[in-house]
Amino acid sequence: MAVAPLSAAASTPTWGTGARTHAASSATQTVVTSVRIGHHTGYDRLVLTFHGPVPGYDVRYVTSIQRDPSGRTVTLLGGAKMRVVVRPTSTSTPAPQSTQTPRFAEIRQVKGVGDFEGVTSYGVGLASKQAFRVFTLTSPNRLVVDVRLPR
Repeated sequence: MAVAPLSAAASTPTWGTGARTHAASSATQTVVTSVRIGHHTGYDRLVLTFHGPVPGYDVRYVTSIQRDPSGRTVTLLGGAKMRVVVRPTSTSTPAPQSTQTPRFAEIRQVKGVGDFEGVTSYGVGLASKQAFRVFTLTSPNRLVVDVRLPR
């Protein structure tokens, strides 16, 4: 399911390849209710939707993805890997082991890799390491990760 692009009224976050982190503003555990991926002109988009407040997050490129809590390496399609971690959270659907393989221009695959002790994590397989931006939206509460397409 595609997610609408940012409205003109929304502030536009900057693009870059460095880690993006934000601490949780509440100790209330949030439930991840959906994981959606969409393709748009100029970028691919990953959206996590929450029941409850927007949790803290850590989004960054990594050299490998490990399943939490086992530490086993997870294989993903694509030449680059991104880890998306949200806390304090748990999942309702999809299950943390779920996999989506859209094979979009940049987002090739997304796998749930952990739901343990209030931390939910996802591995994102990308075609290549590109600039990305991270921001939150409300009504419903969402975390959005856009990955820019190569120019």
